[in-house]
Amino acid sequence: MEKLDLKLRETYRVRLTELVNSANDLIALESVDVDEISVLIARIKSLQVNLSAVNKRLASTFDDEQLEEECQKIVDYDDMAVEAIARLEQQKQQDLQSSVIFDEEQLEEEDQKITKYENV
Repeated sequence: MEKLDLKLRETYRVRLTELVNSANDLIALESVDVDEISVLIARIKSLQVNLSAVNKRLASTFDDEQLEEECQKIVDYDDMAVEAIARLEQQKQQDLQSSVIFDEEQLEEEDQKITKYENV
């Protein structure tokens, strides 16, 4: 079981790093699909939960020195995930607000066209 957990932890860490890099790339884009952001957030949260569970199972297998190193890595990976989620949530809110403003501007333009047409 320990061997499997060690491999799972390694795989989860690699995947989490890939997803965080994807999140950073996505945030750098000017136009982002809100649904894509939501999916990425869910994937990062899921990996975070799975990684935490594996870390708890492995904790008793490390000596004190290893445990200290592992605790630092655990905090680093968790912080990386939390930061990515926060940035994605912020981007999602900005994109939603932008789309609402854009929709309101379109409605105003349509109202102006209708008013102009009615006055002709």
